[in-house]
Parts: sequence; C-alpha cells; structure tokens
Amino acid sequence: IILTGGHRAGKTTLLAQIAKKLIDNGHDPKSILLLSMDHPILSIYTIYELLNIHKQYSSLSSGPLFLLIDDLQQVPNIAGDIKSLLDADRELNVIATSLMPLDTGESPGVTELPPLSFSEFVQFSDPELASAMNNSIAESESGDFPHLASTLQPLRPLFDQYLLTGGFFAPATGTNSSAHQM
Repeated sequence: IILTGGHRAGKTTLLAQIAKKLIDNGHDPKSILLLSMDHPILSIYTIYELLNIHKQYSSLSSGPLFLLIDDLQQVPNIAGDIKSLLDADRELNVIATSLMPLDTGESPGVTELPPLSFSEFVQFSDPELASAMNNSIAESESGDFPHLASTLQPLRPLFDQYLLTGGFFAPATGTNSSAHQM
C-alpha cells in the first residue's frame, strides 16, 4: 500500500498510527520496521540492507514482517525493489508514504490522502465549537438564513485559516507531532 498526498497531509502520522495499531493488535514490535527515508544516514543503505539489518538484530524467526517506509520518493528505483522484496518474501507487508505517485508499473494499492474537509478541519481545530455548530445548525429552522448566518459567524476565523492552509492536517491541530491521535 502506498499513501500519497501533499506536505502536512498526515501521511507520517497515519504511518505511526498503523505501527501502534499493529502492536495493539498483538504483533511483536520487533516485527515492525518503520523507516523515515528523509533521514540522511538511511540514504547510504538499500532497502534490502536495511531489512537484513533489522532481521539480523530483531531475532525474528518467523511470522509476518511489516515494513513501513516514510518518504518513499527519497529512494531511487524503490518501486522495483519493493516488488522484488514482496515476490521473495510472502510474509512481508509493505506500507509506504510518498509525496507523489510512483511509477510502479502494475500500480499496487495507491491511496491519496486528501486535505481535510472544512468540517473535519473544524473538528480537529476546535471539537467543542464543531459540536455546538452542528447542534445549532440541526436546530435552525429551514429558510431562516439570517439566524443561520449569525449562528455560523464563530466559524469565520477557522474558515479563513482553512483557506490559508489548504485544509492540511498539521495546521488544523497546531502540532507537528507524528503521533497525534485521530
């Protein structure tokens, strides 16, 4: 699976949440290799070498292995390498993120992570305001546009922020944390 999307769309956060979910579901943490390919030290190794180093030091004898790769676009010829790895090891599972779609030939499961909708942006930015606005909208009478406009007025600053940030994840939460829980 390859997750694509713009800067700050939440790809890295989602990858960290997948790793946590795997552990929560009973997978051995040693069976999970999370690589951030924008780290300079990793650029001196191939994916094969990194995977072999992990297998050597994790002492895993059998079972599924989860290779989570962030910033896949940093690695030259990665699509062919992943295909070769998957062909050679049926227990290997690969989930990766990339800023842009890769030329993968057969096009494996590629999913684009879009920006947040305005409703999602409000929910992440101010959950209490989102709840209050949803209740106010539900209670408003059909056709009472002046009342509805005044009810929605508190959303104006968030709407301006949404337009300025394009609805991307980090600005909505005010965090740069990769472990932000959704």
